[in-house]
Amino acid sequence: VFRVVPLKDEAAFAREAAEADVLVNGTKAGMKPLDEETLVDSSLFRPELVVADVVYNPRKTRMLREAEAAGCSVVGGIGMLLWQGAAAFERFTGQRMPVEEVQERFFSRSI
Repeated sequence: VFRVVPLKDEAAFAREAAEADVLVNGTKAGMKPLDEETLVDSSLFRPELVVADVVYNPRKTRMLREAEAAGCSVVGGIGMLLWQGAAAFERFTGQRMPVEEVQERFFSRSI
């Protein structure tokens, strides 16, 4: 089951987060220059929760750092950036992007 909960309704958000298996930030909160911004109170993190972020710069956002400190499994946005780029490359060129080469040359180091 997928649920979207307004952040303004803090009680509903906390209730849903307590029952969730996965929590995803799909906003720009945490992206440079907002890299110390987070929309999720760290008290909502628990070890069995998987926390994902679409933000790719920085690779590990404040939300992911706090979730990891609480024992959560975390997933950053760099993979989304890579595969979104691959889809765009193919759409515009009609060719497959050399994903492994791009990953090795541009994604193995910090952005």
